[in-house]
Amino acid sequence: MPNNTCFLDIETTGLNPFKDTIRCIAWQINEEPTTCVRVEDINLFTKEFNQITENGGFVCGHNIGFDIKFLFHNHIIPTVNYNFIDTNLLYHSLNPHESCKLKDLAEKHLGVIPIRLKDLQLTGRGKGKKKIALSEIPLDELMEYCKQDVVLSYELYKRTELFNVVNNFKGETND
Repeated sequence: MPNNTCFLDIETTGLNPFKDTIRCIAWQINEEPTTCVRVEDINLFTKEFNQITENGGFVCGHNIGFDIKFLFHNHIIPTVNYNFIDTNLLYHSLNPHESCKLKDLAEKHLGVIPIRLKDLQLTGRGKGKKKIALSEIPLDELMEYCKQDVVLSYELYKRTELFNVVNNFKGETND
């Protein structure tokens, strides 16, 4: 594993970076433990993120462009010009006829049953179930979900041929 990669995921109130807001952010630097904070406590993230990116490091995540766009439009990061590794695009390029959804890939390649967002959005039992908005999901549950996505992206990157593809691009080997 290269020592200059930030694995990243955010959870938001919706899909539009101009009107929706970030609720929490999770990240992992290299092989360190995953950290997740409320958007109000973002300073720890920006410090670690800047250390990685200012030294030419990589930003990795599943559909990472979405996260970067939100971080930029919310003035958390100063630019969108980073070295990206998008596990969604890499999996799609290697397996164009297979689902590239993060949870599907985790089940297939990692053998785990991940928490799915739709499960966090359903409340009640039986016919009385209703779907709640992203902004209504309890923050502690959303933060665990966000951390899970970072870990899944990290494990998918590390345990598949993606690791070798990207490291060959970076000029590193898996020795």
